[in-house]
Amino acid sequence: THSSGHGTHTSGSVLGNGNASGGQIKGMAPNATLVMQSVMDSGGGLGGLGSDLKVLFGQAYNDSARIHTNSWGASVAGWYTGDSRAVDQFMWDHPDMVILFSAGNDGTDGNNDGVVDEDSIGSPATAKNCITVGATENDRPGGNSTWGGSWGSDFPSDPIASDRLADDPDGLAGFSSRGPTNDMRIKPDIVAPGTF
Repeated sequence: THSSGHGTHTSGSVLGNGNASGGQIKGMAPNATLVMQSVMDSGGGLGGLGSDLKVLFGQAYNDSARIHTNSWGASVAGWYTGDSRAVDQFMWDHPDMVILFSAGNDGTDGNNDGVVDEDSIGSPATAKNCITVGATENDRPGGNSTWGGSWGSDFPSDPIASDRLADDPDGLAGFSSRGPTNDMRIKPDIVAPGTF
């Protein structure tokens, strides 16, 4: 079997109770309860999703979950896909459910102008009704790693190449996917620290 621990990590960010840190580091909702769904197959891919995302959301909904957070998706460069539509349809049919998706990790400076390119939001994060979450830099003054030094082929030119990974919590992380979507909607909807 294959295990990445990604779901455990993201769940801790959402509702970790702080036991491992003596209560010093907690998730945003430490008193919440969790319905855990694994979508990973034995090869480390997303083969556990099934062909209809409404089934995935429905299982969690039937177990009393009303917030469904997802840190997975497909690189589609801003296109609205069938999976995006499934998210929108489920939320339309279940107005008491909120579904969140990560924007994706497809931010690059492909045209070498020193600025991260637009139009890289993944699917189903391109859905209209979900909350799409992007990543900002963190504020870790001691870190000297740069975007170009860490991912030179993705960020080859200044100013992004020499920008540090964690010196501006108001700046979007270089890797974080960006909008607009192909139908010109603004995404991501919200951002939170995603480096260091």
